[in-house]
Amino acid sequence: MDASNNSEMKRINKTLLISWLAIIIMLLVAYFAEFIKNERTIEYIIEFSLSMLLPYLVTFFIYRKNKSWEKLGYIVVVGYTFMYTFVMFTGATQMVSVYILPLLSFLILYHKLGMIIFSFLITMSVNIASLIYQLEQNSITVSNSKDVE
Repeated sequence: MDASNNSEMKRINKTLLISWLAIIIMLLVAYFAEFIKNERTIEYIIEFSLSMLLPYLVTFFIYRKNKSWEKLGYIVVVGYTFMYTFVMFTGATQMVSVYILPLLSFLILYHKLGMIIFSFLITMSVNIASLIYQLEQNSITVSNSKDVE
């Protein structure tokens, strides 16, 4: 990789990590507000926080070792999936499925179709597993089935 590509990849990776951190901060504030309103327990907030912060920190340390690594986006997808899986299985509403959209918009920076397909496959797997789990738990009813569609 030449110097200009190296510099560009550093910039993209840094932007992706900053964007991911911004998502984490916004979600932490929103979920902490739910805790204050007694809609979430402190245990849930801690588990949710860990599902976001631990993968982020691992990814951040990988980034610090090689800021221009072209595969960092894949690591971000895997790390982000921890939080996404957590909310898909524990969320109070199906609307949490939109949490994946900011990540997808940031991945476009890489201009790598393979990375988008990788993200799509993981997202669809989590969505299908969550749907099967909800069906097994009888948590999908006629009244809320519109949300699942």
